[in-house]
Amino acid sequence: TIFVNVSARQKTGLDTLLESLLLQAEVLELRANPSKLGRGVVVEAKLDRNRGPMATLLVQDGTFRAGDIVVSGESFGKVRAMLDDKGRNVAEAGPSTPVELLGLDGVPDAGEMLYAVSDEKAARSLIEHRRDLRGKAAREQRRQLRRGHEVARTAELLRARTVIPETRRVERELH
Repeated sequence: TIFVNVSARQKTGLDTLLESLLLQAEVLELRANPSKLGRGVVVEAKLDRNRGPMATLLVQDGTFRAGDIVVSGESFGKVRAMLDDKGRNVAEAGPSTPVELLGLDGVPDAGEMLYAVSDEKAARSLIEHRRDLRGKAAREQRRQLRRGHEVARTAELLRARTVIPETRRVERELH
Protein backbone atom coordinates (compact mmCIF):
# COMPACT_ATOMS: atom_id res chain seq x y z
CA THR A 1 0.00 0.00 0.00
CA ILE A 2 1.36 3.35 -1.01
CA PHE A 3 0.91 6.35 1.28
CA VAL A 4 1.27 9.92 0.08
CA ASN A 5 1.12 12.98 2.32
CA VAL A 6 -1.31 15.45 0.79
CA SER A 7 -2.77 18.74 1.99
CA ALA A 8 -5.56 20.44 0.10
CA ARG A 9 -5.27 23.58 2.22
CA GLN A 10 -1.55 24.00 1.67
CA LYS A 11 -1.72 22.50 -1.83
CA THR A 12 1.21 20.21 -1.19
CA GLY A 13 1.79 16.64 -2.31
CA LEU A 14 -0.61 16.72 -5.26
CA ASP A 15 2.14 16.09 -7.82
CA THR A 16 3.42 13.16 -5.76
CA LEU A 17 -0.13 11.76 -5.52
CA LEU A 18 -0.62 11.93 -9.29
CA GLU A 19 2.78 10.30 -9.91
CA SER A 20 1.91 7.52 -7.45
CA LEU A 21 -1.45 6.91 -9.15
CA LEU A 22 0.15 6.72 -12.59
CA LEU A 23 2.87 4.40 -11.30
CA GLN A 24 0.30 2.14 -9.60
CA ALA A 25 -1.85 2.01 -12.76
CA GLU A 26 1.20 1.14 -14.84
CA VAL A 27 2.41 -1.58 -12.45
CA LEU A 28 -1.05 -3.14 -12.14
CA GLU A 29 -1.58 -2.77 -15.92
CA LEU A 30 -4.95 -1.05 -15.45
CA ARG A 31 -6.16 -0.66 -19.00
CA ALA A 32 -9.64 -0.50 -20.46
CA ASN A 33 -10.29 -2.01 -23.88
CA PRO A 34 -12.14 0.58 -26.00
CA SER A 35 -12.96 -1.92 -28.76
CA LYS A 36 -15.28 -4.04 -26.57
CA LEU A 37 -18.99 -3.47 -25.98
CA GLY A 38 -19.53 -0.80 -23.34
CA ARG A 39 -19.79 -1.40 -19.61
CA GLY A 40 -20.40 1.39 -17.13
CA VAL A 41 -21.94 2.29 -13.80
CA VAL A 42 -25.05 4.43 -13.41
CA VAL A 43 -24.14 7.41 -11.25
CA GLU A 44 -27.54 9.08 -11.35
CA ALA A 45 -30.85 8.51 -13.13
CA LYS A 46 -34.00 10.53 -13.52
CA LEU A 47 -37.20 10.78 -15.52
CA ASP A 48 -37.14 13.92 -17.62
CA ARG A 49 -40.54 15.30 -18.60
CA ASN A 50 -39.50 15.89 -22.23
CA ARG A 51 -36.77 13.34 -22.88
CA GLY A 52 -37.95 10.35 -20.83
CA PRO A 53 -35.67 8.18 -18.68
CA MET A 54 -32.12 9.52 -18.50
CA ALA A 55 -29.11 7.82 -16.92
CA THR A 56 -25.84 9.52 -16.13
CA LEU A 57 -23.09 6.94 -16.30
CA LEU A 58 -19.35 6.59 -16.13
CA VAL A 59 -17.99 4.28 -18.81
CA GLN A 60 -15.65 1.76 -17.21
CA ASP A 61 -14.74 -0.49 -20.12
CA GLY A 62 -15.46 -0.62 -23.83
CA THR A 63 -17.27 2.02 -25.83
CA PHE A 64 -20.92 3.03 -25.96
CA ARG A 65 -22.21 4.24 -29.32
CA ALA A 66 -25.48 5.83 -30.40
CA GLY A 67 -27.75 2.98 -31.53
CA ASP A 68 -26.31 0.37 -29.11
CA ILE A 69 -28.75 -1.85 -27.23
CA VAL A 70 -28.13 -1.40 -23.49
CA VAL A 71 -29.32 -3.20 -20.34
CA SER A 72 -29.32 -1.96 -16.74
CA GLY A 73 -31.11 -3.90 -14.03
CA GLU A 74 -34.58 -4.57 -15.44
CA SER A 75 -34.45 -1.70 -17.94
CA PHE A 76 -33.19 -1.84 -21.49
CA GLY A 77 -33.36 0.21 -24.64
CA LYS A 78 -31.60 1.54 -27.68
CA VAL A 79 -29.27 4.51 -27.13
CA ARG A 80 -31.03 7.43 -28.82
CA ALA A 81 -28.52 10.04 -27.74
CA MET A 82 -25.58 10.61 -25.43
CA LEU A 83 -24.73 13.98 -23.96
CA ASP A 84 -21.42 15.08 -22.48
CA ASP A 85 -21.02 17.21 -19.36
CA LYS A 86 -21.76 20.38 -21.35
CA GLY A 87 -24.98 18.99 -22.89
CA ARG A 88 -23.51 18.44 -26.37
CA ASN A 89 -24.37 15.31 -28.38
CA VAL A 90 -21.66 12.67 -28.41
CA ALA A 91 -21.51 9.89 -31.04
CA GLU A 92 -19.49 7.53 -28.83
CA ALA A 93 -18.17 7.41 -25.28
CA GLY A 94 -14.98 5.54 -24.43
CA PRO A 95 -13.52 4.41 -21.10
CA SER A 96 -13.61 6.88 -18.18
CA THR A 97 -16.05 9.16 -20.01
CA PRO A 98 -19.08 10.48 -18.15
CA VAL A 99 -22.20 10.69 -20.35
CA GLU A 100 -25.92 11.19 -20.00
CA LEU A 101 -27.71 8.44 -21.90
CA LEU A 102 -31.21 8.61 -23.43
CA GLY A 103 -33.27 5.69 -24.70
CA LEU A 104 -33.95 3.34 -21.77
CA ASP A 105 -37.48 2.09 -21.16
CA GLY A 106 -37.27 2.76 -17.41
CA VAL A 107 -35.21 4.62 -14.84
CA PRO A 108 -32.35 2.43 -13.55
CA ASP A 109 -31.15 2.61 -9.95
CA ALA A 110 -27.98 4.52 -9.13
CA GLY A 111 -25.05 2.16 -8.72
CA GLU A 112 -26.37 -0.42 -11.19
CA MET A 113 -24.16 -1.59 -14.00
CA LEU A 114 -25.15 -0.69 -17.56
CA TYR A 115 -24.06 -3.05 -20.34
CA ALA A 116 -24.15 -2.80 -24.12
CA VAL A 117 -25.35 -6.10 -25.60
CA SER A 118 -25.10 -7.52 -29.11
CA ASP A 119 -28.80 -7.42 -30.03
CA GLU A 120 -32.30 -6.78 -28.71
CA LYS A 121 -33.06 -10.50 -28.39
CA ALA A 122 -30.16 -10.93 -25.96
CA ALA A 123 -31.34 -7.89 -23.98
CA ARG A 124 -34.91 -9.21 -23.73
CA SER A 125 -33.77 -12.67 -22.61
CA LEU A 126 -31.48 -11.14 -19.98
CA ILE A 127 -34.27 -8.91 -18.64
CA GLU A 128 -36.69 -11.86 -18.57
CA HIS A 129 -34.15 -13.95 -16.66
CA ARG A 130 -33.61 -11.14 -14.11
CA ARG A 131 -37.37 -10.71 -13.62
CA ASP A 132 -37.75 -14.47 -13.07
CA LEU A 133 -35.00 -14.38 -10.46
CA ARG A 134 -36.62 -11.41 -8.74
CA GLY A 135 -40.00 -13.19 -8.74
CA LYS A 136 -38.47 -16.34 -7.24
CA ALA A 137 -36.72 -14.29 -4.57
CA ALA A 138 -39.98 -12.50 -3.71
CA ARG A 139 -41.87 -15.80 -3.46
CA GLU A 140 -39.16 -17.23 -1.21
CA GLN A 141 -39.24 -14.15 0.98
CA ARG A 142 -43.04 -14.38 1.34
CA ARG A 143 -42.73 -18.09 2.17
CA GLN A 144 -40.15 -17.37 4.86
CA LEU A 145 -42.28 -14.54 6.24
CA ARG A 146 -45.29 -16.89 6.49
CA ARG A 147 -43.09 -19.47 8.19
CA GLY A 148 -41.93 -16.80 10.65
CA HIS A 149 -45.55 -15.87 11.44
CA GLU A 150 -46.38 -19.54 12.00
CA VAL A 151 -43.43 -19.94 14.37
CA ALA A 152 -44.45 -16.81 16.27
CA ARG A 153 -48.06 -18.03 16.51
CA THR A 154 -46.91 -21.44 17.78
CA ALA A 155 -44.63 -19.80 20.33
CA GLU A 156 -47.51 -17.62 21.52
CA LEU A 157 -49.74 -20.69 21.93
CA LEU A 158 -47.03 -22.50 23.87
CA ARG A 159 -46.61 -19.50 26.15
CA ALA A 160 -50.39 -19.38 26.72
CA ARG A 161 -50.48 -23.09 27.57
CA THR A 162 -47.65 -22.60 30.03
CA VAL A 163 -49.11 -19.49 31.66
CA ILE A 164 -52.63 -20.88 32.24
CA PRO A 165 -51.56 -23.99 34.25
CA GLU A 166 -49.06 -21.86 36.16
CA THR A 167 -51.80 -19.34 36.99
CA ARG A 168 -54.09 -22.13 38.23
CA ARG A 169 -51.31 -23.55 40.43
CA VAL A 170 -50.68 -20.13 42.00
CA GLU A 171 -54.43 -19.61 42.55
CA ARG A 172 -54.71 -22.98 44.33
CA GLU A 173 -51.78 -22.14 46.56
CA LEU A 174 -53.28 -18.75 47.49
CA HIS A 175 -56.67 -20.25 48.49
